[in-house]
Amino acid sequence: MIAEVPLQDGSVDPSIVLDKPTAETIKTTYGRLKSKLDNSIPSKAPECAVIVLDDCEGWRWTYQALFMGQLRTSGDEQWKYYIGFEHELPSEEDLKTLKLIVFSGSG
Repeated sequence: MIAEVPLQDGSVDPSIVLDKPTAETIKTTYGRLKSKLDNSIPSKAPECAVIVLDDCEGWRWTYQALFMGQLRTSGDEQWKYYIGFEHELPSEEDLKTLKLIVFSGSG
Protein backbone atom coordinates (compact mmCIF):
# COMPACT_ATOMS: atom_id res chain seq x y z
CA MET A 1 0.00 0.00 0.00
CA ILE A 2 1.28 3.50 -0.76
CA ALA A 3 0.70 6.70 1.16
CA GLU A 4 0.95 10.40 0.44
CA VAL A 5 3.16 12.60 2.57
CA PRO A 6 2.16 16.27 2.79
CA LEU A 7 4.82 18.91 2.14
CA GLN A 8 5.45 21.83 4.48
CA ASP A 9 2.81 23.95 2.74
CA GLY A 10 0.21 21.18 3.06
CA SER A 11 0.24 20.23 -0.63
CA VAL A 12 1.10 16.72 -1.81
CA ASP A 13 3.86 15.94 -4.31
CA PRO A 14 2.62 13.02 -6.44
CA SER A 15 6.20 11.98 -7.21
CA ILE A 16 6.76 11.03 -3.56
CA VAL A 17 5.38 7.55 -3.00
CA LEU A 18 6.12 5.73 0.23
CA ASP A 19 4.82 2.59 1.83
CA LYS A 20 2.29 3.28 4.56
CA PRO A 21 4.50 2.35 7.57
CA THR A 22 7.29 4.67 6.39
CA ALA A 23 4.83 7.51 5.74
CA GLU A 24 3.32 7.07 9.21
CA THR A 25 6.78 7.09 10.81
CA ILE A 26 7.60 10.37 9.09
CA LYS A 27 4.28 11.93 10.06
CA THR A 28 4.57 10.95 13.72
CA THR A 29 8.23 11.96 14.16
CA TYR A 30 8.29 15.11 11.98
CA GLY A 31 7.22 17.53 14.71
CA ARG A 32 9.75 16.20 17.18
CA LEU A 33 12.59 16.16 14.66
CA LYS A 34 11.86 19.51 13.02
CA SER A 35 13.77 21.52 15.62
CA LYS A 36 16.83 19.30 15.10
CA LEU A 37 16.53 19.73 11.31
CA ASP A 38 16.56 23.53 11.41
CA ASN A 39 20.00 24.76 10.31
CA SER A 40 19.14 28.35 11.31
CA ILE A 41 19.46 27.53 15.03
CA PRO A 42 23.07 28.13 16.18
CA SER A 43 24.57 25.05 17.76
CA LYS A 44 27.77 23.17 18.42
CA ALA A 45 29.90 21.85 15.57
CA PRO A 46 28.17 19.11 13.56
CA GLU A 47 29.18 15.48 14.05
CA CYS A 48 26.93 14.00 11.35
CA ALA A 49 25.88 15.40 7.99
CA VAL A 50 23.35 14.56 5.29
CA ILE A 51 23.94 16.01 1.85
CA VAL A 52 20.62 15.99 -0.03
CA LEU A 53 21.20 15.44 -3.75
CA ASP A 54 17.62 15.04 -5.05
CA ASP A 55 16.26 18.28 -6.52
CA CYS A 56 12.80 17.88 -5.03
CA GLU A 57 11.39 19.99 -2.18
CA GLY A 58 9.47 17.11 -0.62
CA TRP A 59 12.46 14.78 -0.47
CA ARG A 60 14.54 17.43 1.28
CA TRP A 61 12.64 16.89 4.56
CA THR A 62 11.96 13.21 3.96
CA TYR A 63 15.65 12.33 3.70
CA GLN A 64 16.45 14.35 6.79
CA ALA A 65 13.78 12.62 8.87
CA LEU A 66 14.64 9.14 7.58
CA PHE A 67 18.40 9.33 8.01
CA MET A 68 18.31 11.01 11.37
CA GLY A 69 15.72 8.53 12.62
CA GLN A 70 17.67 5.51 11.41
CA LEU A 71 21.25 6.54 12.16
CA ARG A 72 21.01 8.31 15.52
CA THR A 73 22.76 6.40 18.23
CA SER A 74 22.42 8.45 21.42
CA GLY A 75 20.15 11.23 20.24
CA ASP A 76 22.77 13.74 21.35
CA GLU A 77 24.68 13.85 18.07
CA GLN A 78 24.68 17.21 16.34
CA TRP A 79 23.31 16.81 12.81
CA LYS A 80 23.56 19.27 9.93
CA TYR A 81 21.85 19.08 6.55
CA TYR A 82 23.22 20.47 3.32
CA ILE A 83 21.32 20.96 0.07
CA GLY A 84 23.85 19.57 -2.38
CA PHE A 85 21.84 20.35 -5.49
CA GLU A 86 22.04 24.02 -4.46
CA HIS A 87 25.83 23.67 -4.00
CA GLU A 88 25.57 23.80 -0.20
CA LEU A 89 28.40 21.69 1.22
CA PRO A 90 30.19 21.34 4.57
CA SER A 91 32.74 24.04 5.29
CA GLU A 92 36.38 23.22 5.99
CA GLU A 93 35.63 23.85 9.68
CA ASP A 94 32.65 21.44 9.64
CA LEU A 95 34.70 18.74 7.89
CA LYS A 96 37.11 18.74 10.85
CA THR A 97 34.35 17.63 13.27
CA LEU A 98 32.22 15.34 11.06
CA LYS A 99 32.26 11.64 11.91
CA LEU A 100 29.59 10.66 9.36
CA ILE A 101 28.51 12.06 5.98
CA VAL A 102 25.46 10.58 4.21
CA PHE A 103 24.92 11.36 0.52
CA SER A 104 21.21 10.87 -0.10
CA GLY A 105 19.53 10.51 -3.44
CA SER A 106 18.70 8.09 -6.14
CA GLY A 107 21.63 9.22 -8.32
